[in-house]
Amino acid sequence: MKNYFKLISIYSILIFSCGSEKNENLNCVTKDNSLEICILKNWKIEENSDYFLLAQLPNRNDFFAINRIVNPNGDQMFYDYLTGTHERFFYPEIELLDYSIYEFVNKGFRHLYSTYEFKLQGEKIKFISITFNHNDFFYDIVLRANMDNPLDIENEFRKIVIPSLKINGEKLFFLDMVPEKINELNAEPLDSLLMK
Repeated sequence: MKNYFKLISIYSILIFSCGSEKNENLNCVTKDNSLEICILKNWKIEENSDYFLLAQLPNRNDFFAINRIVNPNGDQMFYDYLTGTHERFFYPEIELLDYSIYEFVNKGFRHLYSTYEFKLQGEKIKFISITFNHNDFFYDIVLRANMDNPLDIENEFRKIVIPSLKINGEKLFFLDMVPEKINELNAEPLDSLLMK
């Protein structure tokens, strides 16, 4: 289901492949004078009070979103948020196909990289989430993409969008950053769904 080599490959693509798109194909946005991120121009930003930032992707049901939650209490938010996310997969209309959750730690900066593959109403979906705490806020950066979509949205997310992220002018994902520590996390309730 999951392996360490695949993880290193994903992380390398995420971090070391930035800059493959030309700037004219990007829309760099600033939100609340604190968060800067570049997305592709065909990802249309929408106003939606449920999200800190939301963009509709070319495929009808696909989207990119950032959630930001005040969080002065630290790491417990990681687990509470994951538990809430995982509860959705127990709805009868969703069939979980696979998942992976990895923790990356580098120079005190910790983030989780989670992927979920599932079927909903006949559509195969990949949901990617990058979560982290920074300056008393908890961030969840997500991408929802149809797995049959011919566009390489996941690569654009990894190679262009994530490496462009800055919070209060600080880059969190550097081109030369190799994590000091990588841990695979298991969610036993999700494992039980995969065994059905």
